[in-house]
Amino acid sequence: MAYSVTARCPACGEEDGLLIGMWWTVRGYCVCSACRRILPVPLAQNAEPSCPGCHRALLDDELFDWSGCIPRWGREAPTDPSSAPICLRCGAARVVFEMHAHLNYASVSGQKEKPWIGLDTMEKAIFQRVLSALCEEHGLVLSEWLAYYGLDPPGRLASVVGLSEAIRYETETHMVNVGGRPGSGFSDTDSLTQRQRKWREEMDRREGEHLAKLWAPRRAASRLRIAFDALVDGILDVLGKVLNA
Repeated sequence: MAYSVTARCPACGEEDGLLIGMWWTVRGYCVCSACRRILPVPLAQNAEPSCPGCHRALLDDELFDWSGCIPRWGREAPTDPSSAPICLRCGAARVVFEMHAHLNYASVSGQKEKPWIGLDTMEKAIFQRVLSALCEEHGLVLSEWLAYYGLDPPGRLASVVGLSEAIRYETETHMVNVGGRPGSGFSDTDSLTQRQRKWREEMDRREGEHLAKLWAPRRAASRLRIAFDALVDGILDVLGKVLNA
């Protein structure tokens, strides 16, 4: 999964576009004071990271850990807005991240070439941190889920980056849908199965409430029509008796 995100300065209005969560193609994001932009650093195996704008050499530690300042899909407030960088154009305010789209991609675990294996990159570390946390929370076997996503064990960066609520929400939803099914092949998935059952019950409840609201005016109109028809029939019956008297 990935997200289309805009980093916008509330003071000067300047923007940068990001596609976060694409650890299989992006090494991380460079907050470059020379280029005055937030730029994606492409993934390249056995190559040192550098800014794609000014070509300044970088360390993976220097890349932007956005885990705390980008909110979850559908939520306005991030968990740590103070971790957002100061605007590189005007320096008057911290940029605000706004989500625009959730993007679905095919599984990369079956790819013959996996250039991310063996690299300790920022984007991969943010995802691995989320995956590790979810496996610990649900009592799952981390190695099975790493294999499912085509990932190697977490490196040092995964232990220091923040926990992204944006990535956590979508990853947990996917894990519940995949691991919570009978015969999924994953171990110790009782927690996922229970979560899936609760989600389905909640969806059924919401769907029932929605249908109830949708049909309420029609039911009211139907009851009104029945009452009106009964009233008309009563009046006609009385008139008939009067005329026949």
